[in-house]
Formats: sequence, C-alpha cells, structure tokens
Amino acid sequence: MASNTQKTIAGALLLGAGILSGNAVLLTAAGGVGVNWASEGLAGLWQGAERAFAPGTPLARAGERAIRQAVADLRREYRKVHGRQASTEAFDLVSACAEAVAVAEFPSAKQEPLAAQQALAPALHDLLHGHEERQVAFLKRRLLGAVTEAFRDELAADPEAWARYHGWMIERIAAQSDALSGALVHVPEVLARLSDQAQALRALDDAADALQAQLAELRVALDRIAAGSAPGGTTFSNRNVKVGGNLNQAGGNIYDRSAHVEGGGFAIVINNPSPPTPASAGGPTVRNIQRQALEQQIKDLAEEYAAVSRQLTAVLGAAEQKRLQRQLDALQQQLADAEAALRRLDGPASS
Repeated sequence: MASNTQKTIAGALLLGAGILSGNAVLLTAAGGVGVNWASEGLAGLWQGAERAFAPGTPLARAGERAIRQAVADLRREYRKVHGRQASTEAFDLVSACAEAVAVAEFPSAKQEPLAAQQALAPALHDLLHGHEERQVAFLKRRLLGAVTEAFRDELAADPEAWARYHGWMIERIAAQSDALSGALVHVPEVLARLSDQAQALRALDDAADALQAQLAELRVALDRIAAGSAPGGTTFSNRNVKVGGNLNQAGGNIYDRSAHVEGGGFAIVINNPSPPTPASAGGPTVRNIQRQALEQQIKDLAEEYAAVSRQLTAVLGAAEQKRLQRQLDALQQQLADAEAALRRLDGPASS
C-alpha cells in the first residue's frame, strides 16, 4: 500500500509535468501564429488535474511510465558523475512512487509548477530521510524536470494518452479564454490552432525549447526562495573564459585556480567567496546552515555542469547537442544565482 508521502510525490509530479508540458505547447503554438506569450500569463489556467489523471486512464498510465523512466535516466546521469559503484538506493524509493499514481494526492494550493515543486520538496525530504545527502539533493533538483521531459515523450508516443491530455488542454483554454485574453493577445487564434489534434501534436514535438526555458525559470525561482530575498548586486562570472594565468578581479579578489581549454572544450571555474569571519564561523547558526547548503549546491551544480560538458563534446547529433547546450545554460544560471546568494550571505550581518 502506498504511503501518504508516496501519494504526495506522485501527485506533485503528475501536476508539475502536466502543467509544464501544457504551458510549453501553448507557448510554442502562440509562436506559430506570430505572438510571443510569457508563461506568467498562463497562471491559473490549469485546474482539474485530478480528473485528467483519473486512475486507470491512459494519461495516468503515461504518468506512471514517465516517473519510472525519469528516475532510470537520472540514475544513469548520477552514476556518470559519481561513478558506477555509487549508491543509488534513494532512486529506488522514488521510482516506487510510480505505484502511487492511482491514489495520487494533488497539491491543494494553486495548480502551477512552483506549487507542485514546493509540495514535492518536503515530501522527498521525508521519503529519503537518512539517505545520502548527495543523492537527495540531486533528486530534489532534477526530478520534476526529468519527469516532465519523460511525460512529454510519453504523450508523443501514446495516441490515447495524448487524446485525453489534448482534451483537458482545450477544455481549460476554452474555460479560461476571457481571463487569458486579459493577459495575452490572440487567444482565439491560438485556441483555433490547438483545436486540431495534429497541429497541437506538432506543437508538442516542437516544444523542447519552451519546456527547457520553463524548467530553467522554475529552478531559478526555487534557488532564490531557498537563498532568501536579498538585494541584488553585480555578479562577475569567469566560466568558459580562457585565461593563461591567474585571474584578477577588480575589487581586490584574486582567483588563483583558473581554467584553460583548447579545441572547443569546456572550462568551469567556481569562484567561492572568502570564508565567513571568525565571529560567524562558530556553532550551527542559521547563517552557517544556509552557507553549508549553498556550498553543497554549488559543488553539486559544478559536478553536473562538468558531466554535461563532457557529454556535449562526445555527442554528434545536432538535436542532442542543442538539448545539452540548453542544459548547460540553465546550470550556468543556477550557479551564478547560488554564488551570488553565497556572497550576499557572507556580507556584513545585520545589527
């Protein structure tokens, strides 16, 4: 019998994957009629996920397969980074959540991607309590995106699942057309384009860029929430900069570990700020805990960036190269945000 935690994880993954996929299709279809929509304009569109993913339906079965496939893909990626012998017991527990799709509990908050991820994170924390933190952090950061990509593939491959999903999408657009028209232009034209299942399926096939952009936005939003709100500042990044010796940054900071690559390779330099002052380096204060979490996040992101870079240099297919480059761009943005948050955290403490 599925636990409440497994039910929550299954529901959050189905909701997040369903909304992110639908938004990507809508944004792509809008581009097809010459208009540029933003995902913010689609807020409040998606309701009734419980009915769309009703137990035993083709869409629910597609969601179950997507969860299993996503975890399998992530396990392979994780072992590419950490070695074939790395423990992956946490992945087994997450994969088992696919069995809870039939009894999934959907988030009661707004049905939007951020709400799905915010419901998913604490449930994963509970499910994976006591497991290796490196695995837990990787799964928390990557799971929803991987399930979304796998779900999109399932929709493209399963006509029955696509027909049910398409019906849900058209129902929601029609129901919310007045509200959408207040924030977006040419809603009737986009609806007319999507009403044709074949055209909508082509939009799904072409939606990779829109999907990756949404996932990148979601990760940035989550990183900012995790780091806490703080005034912004100028961020200097020397990732992928070719340097021959040490790199001196204006302001007196000297980075003595630089990267130099030749022949189209990739370099990544993580510029961690100076360690905290002795006054803040003592016991487990909130600031120290936040700092440790950010340092671990930067370390994990750097390892993932390096692994994806290695994949990119070995891949010849144009489509796969494009996908990997989008992943690198998203990782680079996450690294920049995490490093900026760490610099802010190490600034003068409030009196």
